[in-house]
Amino acid sequence: MTNIQLFAIHRGAQLSDTDMQTALQTLPLEDQQRIMRYRRWEDRQSGLLAAKLARKMLSDHLGVAASELQIGRSDLGRPYVQGLTQWQGDFNVSHSGDWIFGGITTQGVLGVDVEGLREIEMDVSKHCYCPEERDELYSLHGTEQNAFFYVLWTLKEAYIKAIGTGLSTPLTSFGFDIPSLKAGRVLLKDESGTPQPHWHFQRYDVDDAYRFAICSDQPNLPSSITLLTRDEVLN
Repeated sequence: MTNIQLFAIHRGAQLSDTDMQTALQTLPLEDQQRIMRYRRWEDRQSGLLAAKLARKMLSDHLGVAASELQIGRSDLGRPYVQGLTQWQGDFNVSHSGDWIFGGITTQGVLGVDVEGLREIEMDVSKHCYCPEERDELYSLHGTEQNAFFYVLWTLKEAYIKAIGTGLSTPLTSFGFDIPSLKAGRVLLKDESGTPQPHWHFQRYDVDDAYRFAICSDQPNLPSSITLLTRDEVLN
């Protein structure tokens, strides 16, 4: 049976320079450089925690020391474990604002996304959402409209991360059935409007100011996310 686990970490207060450097030095140079390219300490710290979370999930699951893991990236930026061609699972991480979110599966593929709710320019929706989604979005107002924008956004991001194409797949080339969403279900539809029930989605309530979502080709997604402390990931 496929086993999928989800984890989240609150970024917390700023690490001391010493603690940040100590944690960075446990990562490959490429990861260190990528993290330090962030200008804001908040983003550097979230990037660090995301990298450490990925290695903790893989180490715990595969029984390989985190320092021995070789994590590569596809041409489109999708992370994968190098040198483990026999492994049939997948992992993914995301971070936004105060939260770092990660998932791992023993079979198939998955994508995760977390986004903090913030003010949006509604004109952006025509580049992200199909007509049915935009109609529903424009029927809402205020905080409801803002929240629904990010429900759709996290579901779409989770899907394109699961399939490994990132934003090279236009967000308007697929959508979600609105009546199903209103009923608490998530049903993906392709560009022609044909349902794609072999893709499974779940949304999670961890923080009212954020939206969390997972997509996988495996059913029986977790009903909740395991919260980890920062120290559990850094130490």
